[in-house]
Amino acid sequence: MGSARSPSSPRGRPGGPAGPRLGEARLLGNRLPNSQIFWLAFGSRLTISVALLPVLTLSRAGRDAWLASLMGFIPSAAIAWLVSYAAERFAGEGIAGQARRALGRIGGSLVVAVFLWSYLHLAAVLLREYAEAIVTIILPTTPVAAVLIVVGLLVAIAAEQDTPTLGRMASLVGPFMVLSILLIALLVTPELEMARLRPVLTSGARGLLSGVLVSSVWHTTVFWFPALAPSVLDMRSGRRTLLVAVASGSVSVSFISALAVSALTGDLAVKSSFPLFMVARLVSLGELVQRIDGVAVGAWGFGLIMTASLVLHSAAVALADLTGLPDHRRIVKPLTLLGVVLAMMTARDVIELRQFADARVLVPYVAAHVWLPTLILAAAARLRAGRTAGLR
Repeated sequence: MGSARSPSSPRGRPGGPAGPRLGEARLLGNRLPNSQIFWLAFGSRLTISVALLPVLTLSRAGRDAWLASLMGFIPSAAIAWLVSYAAERFAGEGIAGQARRALGRIGGSLVVAVFLWSYLHLAAVLLREYAEAIVTIILPTTPVAAVLIVVGLLVAIAAEQDTPTLGRMASLVGPFMVLSILLIALLVTPELEMARLRPVLTSGARGLLSGVLVSSVWHTTVFWFPALAPSVLDMRSGRRTLLVAVASGSVSVSFISALAVSALTGDLAVKSSFPLFMVARLVSLGELVQRIDGVAVGAWGFGLIMTASLVLHSAAVALADLTGLPDHRRIVKPLTLLGVVLAMMTARDVIELRQFADARVLVPYVAAHVWLPTLILAAAARLRAGRTAGLR
């Protein structure tokens, strides 16, 4: 299509605007290699796990949250496959190009508009969760709006960068988060009671299904992929990497869920606003170091800034692609301001925010705003590709 491409989304395909060859891209670092795709997808999922552990706190799975997380890999992998399908079918196109080639100009634009809303709303929820956690754990007398403004500025600075820069940021933040979780798990080992994980399936089939659906909802964070697809170095292997990241995310969430339940008991873990932070507070390294929950807060803070900036960056790139703007950077700050305002309007307090994130509310919402348009786009891309092949 005739939409312009931002510098962060070079097409580099035969017949399209001139772009670097793959070998040149590796040298120049202006494409996303598989390692960065992995850390972007895995890191954004891990951020949610470290913070809310929604499979445990926002579903009906209870102590079976670890099992629900593992079982959630199957629908989550299907979502990742569908999200990236049109990107491979229409290689080199941004999300607007993919949608318009699959659904026509009007239908494609409507699908992109739904994606744009979902990007903004997810960014707003992430910002609000971060602000609530900071106020709850560290700065109880600070207004939530003040925290949102400061974090919003940091997110805007990161979102203005090009896509590979965000990939390199994820390659640094992701391993730091993993090491932080492993450190907490190692230090809290004396407090663990694995018997608390038994008996299995106490939540019943409905509770387990609730956990699987919540796991799938938060794995949907990979829906940034079609917006940033033109920056992917190798699309076919990039899709495989996306699936590997989803599988790794399922295992990590299962591990953290089991850690929280075995350290806190099932009832206390479910009722906690931030379970991993409570686990970290059980650790004492002597008189000089009484608490290491700051490690978890710090790791999550970096991860959330990375994830929120990734989502806002995707929104800016998608909007630039849709409207034909040559550069996504000029619209990052207005989108960030909109995200901050939306974060303040999302809920009156942390209780209302939890009600929105509950499985009974969030699953239908995400199904309507992300899963359905993703399925429509993938199905239309499959039909269009089949018709094109039949005409040859």
